[in-house]
Amino acid sequence: MSVATAGCFLPVNFTEPASPALVGIVRRSDGTPPAAGVRVAVSGDYRDETCARASERGATDAAGFVRLRATTVRVRWIMIIPPFERFVNFYRLCVGTTTTTTTTDARPAAVYDGYVSLGYKYEDNVGAPDTVRCLEWEWQARTRLTCAGPRNRETVQTGGSWVEPGGASGYYRLITTVDEKDAGSRGVFLQWVQRSDAGVPERVRETIELPLAPRFLALEEARLWLRPGLLPCVSVASTGKSPRRFAWHNPRLVTVLELGPPGETRERASCDMRRSEEG
Repeated sequence: MSVATAGCFLPVNFTEPASPALVGIVRRSDGTPPAAGVRVAVSGDYRDETCARASERGATDAAGFVRLRATTVRVRWIMIIPPFERFVNFYRLCVGTTTTTTTTDARPAAVYDGYVSLGYKYEDNVGAPDTVRCLEWEWQARTRLTCAGPRNRETVQTGGSWVEPGGASGYYRLITTVDEKDAGSRGVFLQWVQRSDAGVPERVRETIELPLAPRFLALEEARLWLRPGLLPCVSVASTGKSPRRFAWHNPRLVTVLELGPPGETRERASCDMRRSEEG
């Protein structure tokens, strides 16, 4: 095997950032924090699905917060043939739920993949931390955890308002989980959350799953639109794999819904600021 094919490595010995300082915030979908002691871990090994080889571990406090220190990795070799230049290192964040831990959950505990610049100043944790906000919620009798951070801020979108004739009111929450490795966990979900009264936690009044293209391939858009003077709107666009092997175009599915009180939606042609067509 030639050197060019096998690669050529140069022995070195230096330290570089593996993950930044992390501030984690874990909340339940009803607005209350989960029980204190929920395990959180970070691994610099992108293949580590459960953070079994975690470089830093912690647990949430009574308010659902946890802070993890920045971590480093010792580099022993660098590849010089073929030339390859890196600018970031990737890290994996694992979070348990109120009933599982990062090491015993039967399903992968990885909930967020981020990266750190190789120029990150990790000494004494002076670099700016990544803030990752995680939402614990339920769908079809299964507890799920969805996290939003610097790399994917739009996985949990909230806003807008709804009011029922009886006086109850609340807001909308759009949850995107298409990055899940488990195909059965992928989806886009819309929740109607009722605002809390004094001493009463928020509660999810209704949850629906929005359709994705058959043989899902990629998500083009999942957006909660807040339109002044108009009802809030949700648009989801996705593509799927063509059932034909040599097809030129992949099938595409677009769903646009104008939102009302819990469980009430109306199909629309568009979510833009102009009034969409009736019917």
